[in-house]
Amino acid sequence: MVSNVVHRNALPTGARLNGYIIEGVLGSPGGFGIVYLAKNENIGKLVAIKEYFPDDLAMRKGNTVYPKSASCEEDFGWGLSRFRDEAKALVRFKHPNVIEVLDYFTANGTAYMLMPYEDGKPLDEILNENSLTEDELLQKILLPILNGLSHVHDAGFLHRDVKPGNIFMRRSDETPVLLDFGAARNALGNKSKSLHSIVTPGYAPFEQYFSDGNQGPWTDIYALGAVAYRIITGNSPPVATSRQKEDKLTPAIEAGKGRFSKSLLQSIDHALLLNEEDRPQSCNAWIRELTTHDTPPTLTPDPPHPVEVEKIVTIDSPASKGIWETVISKVLNFIHGFQRLIKYPSQTLKITWCLNVDCDRGCDLKTLDVEQMSDTKGLVIGRDGNISHCPIKDPSISSRHCRLMLAEGVLYIEDLNSTNGTILNGEEVEPFQPTQIEHGDELLIGDIKALLVKVS
Repeated sequence: MVSNVVHRNALPTGARLNGYIIEGVLGSPGGFGIVYLAKNENIGKLVAIKEYFPDDLAMRKGNTVYPKSASCEEDFGWGLSRFRDEAKALVRFKHPNVIEVLDYFTANGTAYMLMPYEDGKPLDEILNENSLTEDELLQKILLPILNGLSHVHDAGFLHRDVKPGNIFMRRSDETPVLLDFGAARNALGNKSKSLHSIVTPGYAPFEQYFSDGNQGPWTDIYALGAVAYRIITGNSPPVATSRQKEDKLTPAIEAGKGRFSKSLLQSIDHALLLNEEDRPQSCNAWIRELTTHDTPPTLTPDPPHPVEVEKIVTIDSPASKGIWETVISKVLNFIHGFQRLIKYPSQTLKITWCLNVDCDRGCDLKTLDVEQMSDTKGLVIGRDGNISHCPIKDPSISSRHCRLMLAEGVLYIEDLNSTNGTILNGEEVEPFQPTQIEHGDELLIGDIKALLVKVS
């Protein structure tokens, strides 16, 4: 909907831009850009055009956009480059529930994204007027948006600003479309530290408040869970940073009792867990949970306790082909003092559990200490060393593939909805279903064989 408010930084109505005539401003300009309603000069078709205009860094003289000062030039240019990269990524997405980018161009000293004009209302306006039933919440909001986000995540991209104001309900068929990706804005805000808002309080999870936060599909899932919470309760969740200090969130299972099903409310609470590793790790995992009314079991671990191990064991990697490789530990400041291991020839380790991994593509074999595994977070095995405790650099391994956990003295493995699955003694491990494993069990992690060994 075209805003009736005059925006001092916006292009004037009637301005010509790359074959289009500006009709007005759509919505309220954010801190990162301005979206215009425009009409094609030749055929009269309406489109939406998003302009790169970081309010804290930019100014306009006539129609031309400039950095506010010499000190802003570097950040302005850096953000412009991120805006272009985001446009290049978004132009590849073709999904009915994700806004399509038709073109990208530069003009007036800045850059623009060309998008279809969607006639309808943002979800936040609708929620101010009406409430939604459970079926409407699931079928009209959560499942379509999750399908769209899954498409985005599969391409290696995150939205980073899912909220009611960025979910637009089409007037024609009442289907939702996800607007206004926040990736470039988030990157610029973290770099310049000058944008007044790079996250949306209540919808941004804790990890999004830090430039080195562990962001992934679970970040967007938290935000969409917060949207569902807003629909159910009428209020957004408390700000994640305040929840981290003292969690005053009324669980959805309590707030929506009697009006929504228990399984739906439990699934929403699952998405809103503070620790990113405890949430659904993919959109498909949360879709299964929402549609099958099944939530992943929670393991209650023994409290962590120090373990003294006397056995000395040498780890032999078959990949070494005559070069004996073992590992020595180095301390990594991570959560509960998790340790990463680096390769080093002809050494021995005191260990309790180990995975003997048959891999010739470069692996960091991992000592699995009982004390370290006495936590529901467990030890994650995956391809990405930044978010996994046991990196295995093989294309068949997902970034976060599976997790080992210890509870009540029993070791479990949990597949984290990996692409190629986790096989235990010939049987596939169900995603997010912790399965007991024992000494001598054979694992297939993607295409990589591993043998679990316990040193008694």
